[in-house]
Amino acid sequence: MLIIVALCLIGTRYWKEAREWEERKIWNTIANLAVIDAQKSRSIDNWWIKTSNLSANIETKQLFEKKKNEVLSIIHNYRGVSAETEKISERFREFRLAVFVNGQSRYLLENGITPPLGTNGVDICFLSEEDARKLLFYSIAWRPDWNTVIIPAVSYPEKLLVSLLFHELGHAFRHNKNDAGGIVPDIDKEALAREEVEMHELSGEILNNLSNESYFRRIDQILARLPKERRFERVIASVTTEDSVAFYEIFGCAGTETPAKMVMSNTIRMIGFRHAERHELGIEGKIKVFREIERHLALPEK
Repeated sequence: MLIIVALCLIGTRYWKEAREWEERKIWNTIANLAVIDAQKSRSIDNWWIKTSNLSANIETKQLFEKKKNEVLSIIHNYRGVSAETEKISERFREFRLAVFVNGQSRYLLENGITPPLGTNGVDICFLSEEDARKLLFYSIAWRPDWNTVIIPAVSYPEKLLVSLLFHELGHAFRHNKNDAGGIVPDIDKEALAREEVEMHELSGEILNNLSNESYFRRIDQILARLPKERRFERVIASVTTEDSVAFYEIFGCAGTETPAKMVMSNTIRMIGFRHAERHELGIEGKIKVFREIERHLALPEK
């Protein structure tokens, strides 16, 4: 009897270790999808600010104003992509200009770089290559404590930039100081996770719209390979190099590092969300996908 019990315990331990090993293998495969080896692939990004050690002269101010106006043009020109983008565009018609210096968002004015001032508006803060690499911060992100959208000063392909901007401005739309001067109260973790799902789906909707629906078409081809698979991570792990290259080409990210990572980061999540839809798992299933990806990978998403 003792021998049987011992064998059962050994078998249970072996099964658990085998499952854990398979789990690690699957998530390592997924993680590699979002990693671009710049040296091996000769990928290169075009950073238009190399360092935050800037000269506060008229040329610098004009460069930043030009980039800010490009952001405003995108928000205006692509406002009709969805009902959500229409609301976001209506809310954010102007921004104040800032630059990341010594760990803080500072305004770039005619008389130099000055400390931030509290207002009800939303700022755009550009982040240099030097600071982005120091902070491992490569994607556009909404920072509520600064009331600021931080934008790494890398040249993103326009379609990708549209999706990233509206994602983060969607957060700002919900949480920045409102028009009456009050502050939107914090919400619980469950609501924040739901909001992240909604914003990633907005990004996906934009990418699909701007690619003449080829984005979702490619994702659905991936899902169709394993139609009965209940575990979303196995479906994501089935993504091939050919799939990744196709996504890069759709959005003009071939030969880049940071933009290519951003495309695959969002794509990994969209595969998971659309898998949840196919299996009728509802918003709870999508939130589970989001949390599992965050727990295992902590992919850049903002």
